[in-house]
Amino acid sequence: DGSLDTSFGGGTGKVATAIGIGADNAKSVKVLANGKILVVGSAIFSGSYDIALVQYNADGSLDTSFGGGDGIANSGIAGSDEGNCVAVQSDGKILVAGSDNSNFLLARFLSDGSLDTSYGTSGRVSTDFAGGLDKAYSMTLQADGKALLGGLTFNGTSFDFGVVRYHTDGTHDTSFNSTGKVSIDLGANSNDTGYAITTQTDGKILLSGWTDADGGNDFGLVRLNSNGSLDTTFNGTGKVVTPIGSGSDLGLSVTVQSDGKILVAGQSNTAGNNFAAVRYNSDGSLDTTFGGTGKVDTNFGGSSDDRGAAVLVQSDGKILVAGTSTINGNYDFAIGRFNTDGSLDARFNTTSTLGGTVAYTEGGSPVVLDNDVSIFDIELSSLNNFSGASLTLVRSGGTNAQDQFSATGLLGVLTQAGNLVYNGTTIGTVTTNSGGTLVLTFNSNATQTNVNAAMRLIGYSNNSDTPPSSVQINWTFNDGNSGSQGTGGALTANGSTTVNITATNDEQALAINTGMTVLEGSAGNVITTAMLQTTDVDNTAGQLVYTVTGVPTNGFIRRSGIDLTVSSTFTQADIDAGIITYLHNDSETSSDSFTFTVDDGSGTISGGTFIVTVTAVNDNNPIITSNSGGATASINVNENATTVTTVTATDADLPSQTLTYSKIGGADSALFTVDGSTGVLSFITAPDYENPTDIGGDNTYEVVVQVSDGTLTDTQTITVSVKNVADGIRVTPLSTGPLGGETLVNTTTSNVQSITSNVAQAIAADASGNYVVVWGSNAQDGDLYGIFAQRFNADGVPQGTEFQINSTTTDQQLTPTVAMDRTGNFVVTWMSNLQDGDSYGIYAQRYNAAGVAQGSEFLVNSTTVNAQTSPAVAMAANGSFIINWTSSGQDPDSSSGIYAQRFDASGVAMGGEFRVNTYTSGTQQLTSIAADSAGNFVITWASDGQDGSNYGVFGQRFDAAGAAQGAEFQVNTTTADSQLYHDVTMLEDGRFAVAYQSRSGSTYE
Repeated sequence: DGSLDTSFGGGTGKVATAIGIGADNAKSVKVLANGKILVVGSAIFSGSYDIALVQYNADGSLDTSFGGGDGIANSGIAGSDEGNCVAVQSDGKILVAGSDNSNFLLARFLSDGSLDTSYGTSGRVSTDFAGGLDKAYSMTLQADGKALLGGLTFNGTSFDFGVVRYHTDGTHDTSFNSTGKVSIDLGANSNDTGYAITTQTDGKILLSGWTDADGGNDFGLVRLNSNGSLDTTFNGTGKVVTPIGSGSDLGLSVTVQSDGKILVAGQSNTAGNNFAAVRYNSDGSLDTTFGGTGKVDTNFGGSSDDRGAAVLVQSDGKILVAGTSTINGNYDFAIGRFNTDGSLDARFNTTSTLGGTVAYTEGGSPVVLDNDVSIFDIELSSLNNFSGASLTLVRSGGTNAQDQFSATGLLGVLTQAGNLVYNGTTIGTVTTNSGGTLVLTFNSNATQTNVNAAMRLIGYSNNSDTPPSSVQINWTFNDGNSGSQGTGGALTANGSTTVNITATNDEQALAINTGMTVLEGSAGNVITTAMLQTTDVDNTAGQLVYTVTGVPTNGFIRRSGIDLTVSSTFTQADIDAGIITYLHNDSETSSDSFTFTVDDGSGTISGGTFIVTVTAVNDNNPIITSNSGGATASINVNENATTVTTVTATDADLPSQTLTYSKIGGADSALFTVDGSTGVLSFITAPDYENPTDIGGDNTYEVVVQVSDGTLTDTQTITVSVKNVADGIRVTPLSTGPLGGETLVNTTTSNVQSITSNVAQAIAADASGNYVVVWGSNAQDGDLYGIFAQRFNADGVPQGTEFQINSTTTDQQLTPTVAMDRTGNFVVTWMSNLQDGDSYGIYAQRYNAAGVAQGSEFLVNSTTVNAQTSPAVAMAANGSFIINWTSSGQDPDSSSGIYAQRFDASGVAMGGEFRVNTYTSGTQQLTSIAADSAGNFVITWASDGQDGSNYGVFGQRFDAAGAAQGAEFQVNTTTADSQLYHDVTMLEDGRFAVAYQSRSGSTYE
């Protein structure tokens, strides 16, 4: 039935015998008449291969009566020789065929394994065909005792089939092809290898092997008459070539059936190597009753490497083919049995293939339950159709939902109620796959091969975190018989697979980490299981250990009232017991946290952050901070104005409190009002110093203000002293209507006359209203731009003609600006390119009231490196003047800055040039200047990035001696986007106003 014969080989059915000092090759086996088993091959003795013989008793034990008392014998022939085939004469002597170096070799041994030296030359015969490589692979004995050897010979160009016939004494039988040997070429100088020889009952000789006569290696078969000539009744030539697969096909064994039909078996190369068998009629034609084509190709499974090597016909006509297969990755002995029509004999190897044990690791990939299970049913296997049959898998002792069945390899997904698919073919239905039960029902596509393959791909896994150490999965196969398979109803076959399960440590899971909410300053806040919980199916709460990795910033975490620090530990059991608490330190914070890890003692550590949300408590009084804070404050204000101060306050409570301002008393409270939201404190009516309305009548007013956060308050008593302001200055509105029409200033109109956007002051007037205008005119001075001016009297009548200011006309002079004192003297300044030796420099020219130049034009800037541009000028009542400009690269950070130079009325520099801006990061440019009658002056400029967003406008005040008054100050309060272009003017009393342009996107204001 194909099962191993356990009476052989000590209960295993297998015997392995070490012979030589290296690899041992068994090539042929013969069962003797006495039941002993003789195996012949080759082994290494004394450094080279010799013929080796091993004889076993019927039970597989070594026959100690054979060889050297150990059941092993060797030829001892000098040189390298190998045994490939064995035959036993009627007298019990043993013939071994093979090769010695490059010749056919035939050696004879006595029955005890010793070499028969009476045979041939010292027990052996060596036969050379044509001086090339000759090897005998097989042998058969004729009825008359003559020995026939078959193999390959080399004709000097290619290999041929070779046959030699010997008399019983080892001499060549010259009645065979007159020389005792014959070589056969199956094609036109093809490479042919003869490998197996046998005889028919009529004495004709068959030699099978392979040939490349048709391109690739194909089965080759020749038939010779008993005299060695080709039998032309066999396929017309005595030769037949049969391809099987698309690759190399080798005919390794030949036998003759009792009906005279010829069987050749070996291997084919279709999708990998397969067992192959071909049956011929006695005339050499293919027997199409065998496999439908005369050829049968058999794969032992998947992409296994299957190689048939020997064929035998049983007495019942069934055919055995033996060889090797690599189903499990290694080469194993393999044997197949076929019915007379070439179909596989399903009754062969029908013993249960179940009962094995597999190993599964918790959480791992599914494990195949049985990778070589097969099913045989005499009716269904004969039909090669398992339609209606079913397979059920379930745990022994009852179903358990932990058991999960799945598909591996070429088996399709086992979806309940879905198709059962193997290798793209639907072979049935997945009737059930849930709750620990798998039921597969087969259809007409379920051939023997498909069913076996599908069963071998069923995977198992267990979804429990605490699985048992092993489970037994029972297999039940039901043939589904409803009468078509015979009477008696459906029959079943049963088996089982044991799955040993290795449990793994299931990591802890941080199941809950909601954090907690506490009151500011509260203690004893219990961290409950509902707030922080780690679970683990393998461990108790006491085994789940938290380690503090980061302590709270604004409080403390405690275990039983004791503060925990970094590396302190507590357990889930401590949380469950309610002894882990949090204490807040009463700080004004809205949240807190601590970090931790948690572990069950093995594997991966989990971690997290526990968040504490702090609910604020209003426990801090608001505090008034304005006017230096405190319970009292004193403020000086000028008369005739309502604004007093802005009350400001802070409140340490978080979130920020909404503060409300009010007045709650004071002797003069009724005279004040306070904005409840902004804290702006104002007089209801502007006070008049000459007519005080305070209770004391002394221009000292008292009011008590209060700030409240809705619950808590703070107060401040403010004493306001009103100061007298001279009443001599009055503003009288003037008519804004034009005096006459517009007037063309420039006389020369050719080319371009312009006043550019970065000119600080293009017009200036004296106390009488006389004025002067300056501009740039292109090409009028003979070379690019020059500086020109025109004087006018108070009625707008030109005084004289337009005149050129610059004396140097090389290159260009640009951006003139002008200042005039009360009597009409004026100064013009501009920038001139390359005149100071490096890019632009600042130059100026003084004029008296009659427009007569006072001296020559002069260089204003001392530093001449890089460019000095955009000059501006202001003039005091005494004729002294200040010029300022933008200097590139002169600031400490090598960027542009604002510089200035003071001059007396005669144009003599007072002191050196000086830097105006204190802030030197980025760029400061586009300057403007104004002075009062006493010579005090203020300079403004644009500074990039100083107010936090692009350009802003900044200023610096100076007294008449050029000493800075206070720090530089920011002019603009709106800082978004850019505030760039600006101008400044100054009143006689030193007050000044700055106008500037503010940009918001594409909008300017």
